Order: sequence, then structure tokens, then C-alpha cells
Amino acid sequence: MLRRARVPVPAPAAEAARPRRGQLQKAKEAPAPAAPRALSRAAVDAVLYTFVAALWANDFVGTVLEILGRWVFGKGSSMEAAGLAVRECSKFVMVLLSPSYIPLILMRAREHAQFDLKEQEKERKEKEEREKLTSNHIVTVETVKEQLPKKNAAPRPRLPKGVKMAPLYWFLPMMFLQFLAIMMQSYLGWRVACVLFDAARLGIAVIIGVWAARNLVILVKVPKVQDEDDETQ
Repeated sequence: MLRRARVPVPAPAAEAARPRRGQLQKAKEAPAPAAPRALSRAAVDAVLYTFVAALWANDFVGTVLEILGRWVFGKGSSMEAAGLAVRECSKFVMVLLSPSYIPLILMRAREHAQFDLKEQEKERKEKEEREKLTSNHIVTVETVKEQLPKKNAAPRPRLPKGVKMAPLYWFLPMMFLQFLAIMMQSYLGWRVACVLFDAARLGIAVIIGVWAARNLVILVKVPKVQDEDDETQ
């Protein structure tokens, strides 16, 4: 008897178009597009830097123009009016951005703290490796006892590099000078008290414009580890 030859039946188009399991896993493991992440980072940076710029304009530029305009050109001068206008505009921007600025600056502070903890852990491991190489794996009992408290102590976040806190300590004397000018207004006269009050305000403006705003810019800046993670992704 003759056997019938089997003719291969073509697979349905649906099965041919169906993706394999390996393809589905690769699609799931594919990294998210970098464009939405970059846009989100740009929006956060815009809010943070705009608020810092408004704070600097309000507490430094506006105050300096107002006080120097009143001292040099007299009360009601155009320079004093310009300083008051700068302060009003910057205050409006600060009030507008403050609801979103507060959580965003806290988020950046947390990122800086995480970055600093990773750096401390990396430095600790490198130090241990150097100690092992120099001592040739021979450590006495006394050195072990001395090193135990340091190893067991949990690392604490440090301030970002470049942040200077020492100049900010002058805030308290300037605030005290303002309070003294208000209290001594009846004894020294309105003009002398006004000069003392403006001198204290000018000192606070210089502290904010030169040091405090610089510290905020460093804190607002994205940590280095975050930039590296974005580049790798």
C-alpha cells in the first residue's frame, strides 16, 4: 500500500506575529526613555533656581537699592522706588512658587544626604583596604579595640562641599541691632534709630546675597551620583 505524503500546514498568521517570551522579557527590561526624565528634571530645576533668584533679588538687590537710594538721593527717590519695586515683584514670585519649592528643596536635600552616605561608605571601604595592604593582615588586639567604635558608629550626612555656615552666624548680631534700634528710637531720635535699623538690614542683605544664596545654589544643584545614574540609564 502506498503511504500518503504529509504536506506541512503553514502556521496561522496570529501565531507567527505573536511575540516570544524572550522578546517580552527584553521589552520589560528596556529602560524608560530619557526624554521624560530630562523634562522632569528641567522643570524641578526651573522652580528651584527661580525661587533662589527671587530670594536673592528680594533680600539683596531690592534692599540695597532701597537703602542706598534713601541714603544717597533722599527719601522718595527713584532709586528707592526701584528697590521697592524689585522687592514687590520678587515677593510675588516667591509666594507663587513656595508651595512647590518647599517639597522640592527637601527632596534635593535628601538626595544630597544619600549621596554623602554612599561616599562615606566608599571612603570607609577604601580605607580598610589600604590598612589591610599596609599591615599585611596583621592587626593587634589593641588596634582592633580602638577601631571597633569607629566601625560600629553609623555615618551621618554631612553638608555639601562648598557650603559655608560661619558667615551666617552674623545674622544674630544684625537682628539684635535691629531690635536695639527699635527700642532706642525714643531715646536717640527717629533719624538715628532709622540709620541703625537700615544698617542692620544692609548687613543682613549682604550676608544673604553673598553667602546664603550661594549655599542654596549648592543645595539645589543635583548631586553628582544622580547625574551619573541618569547617564548610565
